[in-house]
Amino acid sequence: ITYFGMKEYDRAQIYHAEALESLRQELGDDHVDVAFCWHSLGVVHQELCDQVEAFKCFQNAVSIERTELYLQSLGMCLVQMDENENAYVCLDEALRMKTLDCGNDADDDLAEIQRNLGIIWMRKKRFDESLRCFEEALKIKMQMPLCGESEKDHRNLMNCLDGALEAVSEIFGTQHMKYARLLHQKGNFHGAKKEHSHAIEAYVETLKIYKSQHGDSHLSVANTLFNLGVSLNAKGSPDKAIRCFIKALRITKARLGEDHLDVADTYEQVAESNKLLLSYNDAKIYYEKALHVRKQATGASDLKSAAIMHELGKIHSQEGLWENAERAFKESVRIRTMQLGQDDHLVAESMYNLGLVYKSRGDSAKALKYLEGSLRTIKSKLASADPQLADNFHSLGGVHSSLGNIDKSVFCYDKAVQIYTEVYGKQNDNVALSLAGKGEILCSGEQFREALSCFSECLDIRKSIDGPIPAKESGDVLSQMGEIYSKLGDGTNASLSFASALTTYRQIFGTKHQTVADVL
Repeated sequence: ITYFGMKEYDRAQIYHAEALESLRQELGDDHVDVAFCWHSLGVVHQELCDQVEAFKCFQNAVSIERTELYLQSLGMCLVQMDENENAYVCLDEALRMKTLDCGNDADDDLAEIQRNLGIIWMRKKRFDESLRCFEEALKIKMQMPLCGESEKDHRNLMNCLDGALEAVSEIFGTQHMKYARLLHQKGNFHGAKKEHSHAIEAYVETLKIYKSQHGDSHLSVANTLFNLGVSLNAKGSPDKAIRCFIKALRITKARLGEDHLDVADTYEQVAESNKLLLSYNDAKIYYEKALHVRKQATGASDLKSAAIMHELGKIHSQEGLWENAERAFKESVRIRTMQLGQDDHLVAESMYNLGLVYKSRGDSAKALKYLEGSLRTIKSKLASADPQLADNFHSLGGVHSSLGNIDKSVFCYDKAVQIYTEVYGKQNDNVALSLAGKGEILCSGEQFREALSCFSECLDIRKSIDGPIPAKESGDVLSQMGEIYSKLGDGTNASLSFASALTTYRQIFGTKHQTVADVL
């Protein structure tokens, strides 16, 4: 069982077979534990794609004890072997037993029995029966809390949809609304699994059907255009996405009015597209429009409004509009705290960004308050080696440095380096930045030898990750090393460091630049 969990199926097969022989000798061939072991061995053979051996094992299990699980496994194995009549007998009996056992409760085994019965009816060209089974399987799977989460569950879910689509096409044709709805649903599931190319393909085909059946101005067309736009954004085609959203917006406004929440959602997605295109002014305009509609509909105290405020805060921060950023992040913190409580990771996210705003404005006391508040929350929510934790420690290192808290700053930078290294490896820009930050605070405390060690380590990393033209940060580190060597009275190494910094800056800025002049 352990080897099966590790997906080492060859080893699992060996030990299950040995266990089976031991149990048969100890308990006899007809004991229920022997049946269980036969079944377990059959499951292993299925994973090894040996349906014949799996069939023998499941058949032996059923001959000892006729349970719904063993009948289900035998029936599904027979489906794989195209033994439809015998498969139907097993699965029909398993279905009756399972229905008596759990009724209409969401149960994946029940869904899988229905799915395999759908396959059998499809092969018999009983398309009505096949569709009924596939739809029942889909209905059950959709009720399950982790629908389609694992790869196996997602594959089975897609198989259900494909089976239902095939049955509908045989009964009604591929231009029927039922076919379009299933295809739309398939696109949604592909999108949820980040299979955006497949999602786009499904939405484009759905769009053609809806347009042919309802015309260009139906809400079904708007909904499909919206989902197509979301997938295009995710696929990195925001220009195409915007065209979809604008068309969807025109239909939605005409059908539902200017102040409907669907209009707000579409405005928000147009803003996302513009953000991806780096058109920040347009992004702000559409985020503001989305907020206006949400305010009319909900009072703008819902989580989506908070998310929009958060995004606006990030754009204002990028533009250096710190007062606007502060207002946006404060409102996001307020709404998220009201809706989710103080200890939610989304509250921590907005608090972190608010702390960065205060850090950029030089208000270190407030920056410390919000960054430490954010850290307290995410430490309890995230794994010990999560990059968000490292980001928070790095920012706190900078704030403590501004406040002159040398020991606390060094501690935070060390934590950031440790986590970044664990997540990304040593040769990473984030590791280099945290080492440089640590070097700066050590230098301010006149711990020059320790600072040099940090800057040297940082420089080694930068050399390994910089391209043909070194990054400005490499020049900054060399310049800082030159200053330290000067303070230590080491003129030779100071000159070498400044000369290397000069070469780096000239490659980046040319010869006539203030930074070059400063080094000279």
